[in-house]
Amino acid sequence: MAKARAVSEIHDVDECDLDNHDNNDSTFQDQFPVASNRVQIQQSPYIDAYYGHNPTRLTIDSGATGNMIRASAATKLNAKITSSSKSAHQADGSSPLTVVGETRLTFTRDKHQLYFEGLVVENLNSDILAGIPFMEKTPGSCSCSKSQLNKAQVLHSDLVRVDLDGLLQPGIKEKFKSLLRQYDNVFNPTFKGYNGAVGALEAKVNMGPVQPPQRKGRIPRYSKTQLVTLQKKFNELEDIGVFKKPEDIGVSVEYLNPSFLIKKPNGSFRLVTAFADVGRYSKPQPSLMPDVDSTLRQIAQ
Repeated sequence: MAKARAVSEIHDVDECDLDNHDNNDSTFQDQFPVASNRVQIQQSPYIDAYYGHNPTRLTIDSGATGNMIRASAATKLNAKITSSSKSAHQADGSSPLTVVGETRLTFTRDKHQLYFEGLVVENLNSDILAGIPFMEKTPGSCSCSKSQLNKAQVLHSDLVRVDLDGLLQPGIKEKFKSLLRQYDNVFNPTFKGYNGAVGALEAKVNMGPVQPPQRKGRIPRYSKTQLVTLQKKFNELEDIGVFKKPEDIGVSVEYLNPSFLIKKPNGSFRLVTAFADVGRYSKPQPSLMPDVDSTLRQIAQ
């Protein structure tokens, strides 16, 4: 519209008017001073995180009502894409986006986990667009002026509601909350390792005088999809502390045991490692074995 108005104000000029143009130039500028207006723009805040061993960048958009990821980026991350009947539009509300499906990913940054659930679309400007649902699920404060996201301290025990009926005294209620904060890790949905449900449990291998010979690792004869699933299972167990890299704990690898997947009744997979070969070189732990006489005495008591 601004351009149309400017064009409509142009009229035919006579030659005599052109002669007086130089003389009236200063008067025209005095009446209509020249002004230059600029609109400041800044880059959207973002988070550099990792998905497995793949570096990714999540662009934060506090005005987006949903999370979205470009289809090519989802394919690069080997993300599992499921069908979706949802639709998505650009910020103008009229330009549609081609929805391929939806996916759920867990990114990591500085030992923090960032949960992402969003639509997989074709025509997206950025690889990953993290909107309001991502910001609500990832507690923190986004400082747009500094283009950074500040991670707020959130306790897992905050989800536990104490004294719903308001019957406890304030002092007793505060003691309960203090106890929950003390054992906050118990309420972590991704508990690191064993939770001690049946007491202390330690596993040690008592090796014999003969060491097993070195051998190369063997990869199961799986399809590409199954190999990707196997790697994802390893990454998942590594994130919760079940597995460690040898260089992280100062171990030199001498013997490798094969690992493979066992399908569960619910459709998921269990990772199993075969220690049968190395078991031939280990010594049994000395223990007291019950005999018939001790068993009868135990029953009689």
